[in-house]
Amino acid sequence: MRISQAKILSYASFSDSGWIEFSPTINVIVGENNSGKSALLSALRPMLQSKPHKSGTKFRPGDLEQSRTELDIVINGRELLDRLSATNVEILIPISENINNYPTELLTYLKSDSEITYFGIRHPNSEIMARADFFRTLSDEPNQYARRVRMVGGEPTFVGLESGTQNTIGQLFDHAAVPGIYYFAAQRLSIGTAAIADSKLLSENASNLPNVLAFLQGSRRAIFDEIQLRVREVLPSVGSIAVTPTGGSHRILIRTDPQSSEEELAFDLNECGTGVAQVIAILTAVITASDAVIIVDEINSFLHPAAVKRLISLFKLLYNKHQYIISTHSADTISASASDHVIFIERDQYESKVRRIAGSDVNAMRAAASRLGISMLDVFGYESVMWVEGPTEEHCFRAILAYHSTAIPGSVAIASVPSTGDFSRKGSTKKALLGIFEQTARAVAPLSGGMSFALDRDNASQDAVDAVFESTSGKLRLLPRYCIENYLLHSAAISEILLQLIGVKITPETVTQAISSVASELMGGKDPSSLPLVTGNEAWLQRVDGAKLMSRIFTVLSETKLVYRKVEHGKLLTEEILRRDAQYLNELRLFVEERLTKAVEVGGT
Repeated sequence: MRISQAKILSYASFSDSGWIEFSPTINVIVGENNSGKSALLSALRPMLQSKPHKSGTKFRPGDLEQSRTELDIVINGRELLDRLSATNVEILIPISENINNYPTELLTYLKSDSEITYFGIRHPNSEIMARADFFRTLSDEPNQYARRVRMVGGEPTFVGLESGTQNTIGQLFDHAAVPGIYYFAAQRLSIGTAAIADSKLLSENASNLPNVLAFLQGSRRAIFDEIQLRVREVLPSVGSIAVTPTGGSHRILIRTDPQSSEEELAFDLNECGTGVAQVIAILTAVITASDAVIIVDEINSFLHPAAVKRLISLFKLLYNKHQYIISTHSADTISASASDHVIFIERDQYESKVRRIAGSDVNAMRAAASRLGISMLDVFGYESVMWVEGPTEEHCFRAILAYHSTAIPGSVAIASVPSTGDFSRKGSTKKALLGIFEQTARAVAPLSGGMSFALDRDNASQDAVDAVFESTSGKLRLLPRYCIENYLLHSAAISEILLQLIGVKITPETVTQAISSVASELMGGKDPSSLPLVTGNEAWLQRVDGAKLMSRIFTVLSETKLVYRKVEHGKLLTEEILRRDAQYLNELRLFVEERLTKAVEVGGT
């Protein structure tokens, strides 16, 4: 079984989510904190809680609508038959007036792999109910009666006929004997101990995990060993799992050494690190359940990125009979899932909205992220993005804006593009540079309304700089100087930072001499001081490779005791220059403010 689509009504931050379509394989839900991801997943689980939606105009008890979730559940006949057999319940199935032919059609369906959709609705604290005819696809005639059906001797048998169209098929999806939907919350699970009971299948919230593992350990050892093996693949530190009876309870023990049998060397599951219980419970459900819906909230909150990748790999390769619905704020999870779409949740004051990014857009987005090093989650939830060269620029630009009290609108993200090598390597021709920009812009367009780029100039000629700016309608602009370090060559600031880092006093004059000497080497022996001035700045300062220059200066002045680290030392230098001589960065400030304005302008169009 699987959920093909759902609509959440008056639940938590959702007034009306609209129909949310789900893939039969892996679905990834993304969004910022408090956007509504957990509310969406919680609304899909059995036994919906009452959490009426409140707004600025409707918040008094008498104004609130009842919470409810509409679900379209797809199931084939054999699955339905298996659930009927496992639960041993009697259900009512609406039928048409033509009752002579209908039983044959129904039995044919129950013994086939043909799929049919159950149109259900959940109300708080009640089983799922039908909101529309379930078997209308078997007959075009309207339903007027209900057949009572149960399993007798391994066969579906009609045991009665009633007037009316009551439909109780939904109880097969929520029955404890064969859960159809499993829900794993982001909170730490304390499920290492449970009162001894006869449990063969995991409950939807995994509260009976000790009893299920005890049964598997004793009666279905091959399944138990498979669970151990898969847990070890995800969490290598878990050597073995054992269940032992203790004072009327079953207790799960974890050993780091699979060969050890000493109880003193075993750890109670409830004392293990965050995520161990979740992984064991999730894999127990995945391995023992048949065609279920597995819901996992904020998987990255309790698992290391490497463990997330290994777990999702198991979902895709070995246990792909299930449907997975996973929420995350980790780009690693999106990448590992290889989902053909992403469901994005964004919140505007009281209300959460759902946006589905289709497969082609996700693939393009993922390709751009892989090639350029973009973290996809950097841009979710923002109307505009100001792309910068890397983390150094991201920090420096923010620091400059903050110093001058220039607010960054909440709708704008400043995100670094760490792997911009393609821009610099191919930047010698404006055609290649424009091609890269256009491809990237198309790839991330589904995620945000607008963007601007602020990237290093490197060796680009002034003609190329101007052409790029013009061809992109101002969206892509290169720094007036070679790179960010060209703005950080402040002798007094460098002197102070070196004093802080190595405890040696080096005068600003000495730093200036070192800058001139190293710059001359980098520029083929030319004397920087002999070059003409350009708008108040030395021409060499615009063209020299500032990163190499800064690196050499740190090495020379520290007598090789210190290596220039771009991110760490770039931050320190920016802050020191702002503290003692903010006007020195005025050209860079104007550039950053223009890029921010452009991002807002493009996002608003």
